[in-house]
Amino acid sequence: MKPSASLTIILIALFATSLLLYAQRPHPNQPLTQTAISFVGVSLAPPVTATATPRVLIVHTATPVTVSAFIANPSVITNSVNLLQLNSIGSPTILGTFADQGGGHFTIVLPLTEQVAGQVTLQVSAAIRGQLKRVLSSLINIAVVDPGGYSLIDMTAAGQVIALGTVSTSEPTTGPNNTVSTLTNITPVDVFKGTVTGTTLVVSTPGGTINNIASEFLGTPHFVAGETVLVVLDGPDLSGHYTVDSDALGVFHIVTNPSGSQPAIVDSAYAEIEDVRQQTNSLQHFLARSAEGKTTLTEVLANLGVSR
Repeated sequence: MKPSASLTIILIALFATSLLLYAQRPHPNQPLTQTAISFVGVSLAPPVTATATPRVLIVHTATPVTVSAFIANPSVITNSVNLLQLNSIGSPTILGTFADQGGGHFTIVLPLTEQVAGQVTLQVSAAIRGQLKRVLSSLINIAVVDPGGYSLIDMTAAGQVIALGTVSTSEPTTGPNNTVSTLTNITPVDVFKGTVTGTTLVVSTPGGTINNIASEFLGTPHFVAGETVLVVLDGPDLSGHYTVDSDALGVFHIVTNPSGSQPAIVDSAYAEIEDVRQQTNSLQHFLARSAEGKTTLTEVLANLGVSR
């Protein structure tokens, strides 16, 4: 039986199409074109690039800082480009709005004055037409230095809570991979910095003793049930636990002498801390006096930058 004329025409058309596709295939030695390797909706370039100058500030000194940003997306809303400063927990504050220099380039100049050594973290934020979420640059870290060294305020500035309280319990516990930590429950009596919710601060410190096996970490403070302590804390974390800021430098034990005086004594483990940050002469003198039981709670609070 012979094929019909229409079937013959269809077969000829399919054969011709196959030849055309074969002729247009990439040569084995020919590099793939950009079209062949592109992905719809994916941009390999960062949405915002930003730089800042200078990258070092001196404490207590107003310094003009220039931040430059480039945003390649032509749909950027030019009056929406903001400079943010992030605090220790990542919460942003808007410092100002960039000036549009054209061609996707933006600049802002503003004076920064920092009171403690450490670092300033900046970020650029911008709105894009048709997008609900703003685009962000990478973090820009600017160092803040004190030529005379670090004070106690500098070294504990990241602490979110400064509180006076009574230790109710301090017990070791075992965590993942048999790691040992100590959970200390402190009933706050007074809070000098930050906000405390609830009636107990649960403070986690590394190490402890379980079944007569001790796990110790240099610079880790120790707590005794019934004592009164002043603590500088970070947190709470997702478990509701706090950690001590700057290790033993964040704990002062309030003791009562036979004379009735109540010195605030820095935790003895502070001497074990190996810190690359140079302490000011006044901080070294203060810690030496505190270790000898010669500093009051009021004096410690003043060195921490808070008051009763």
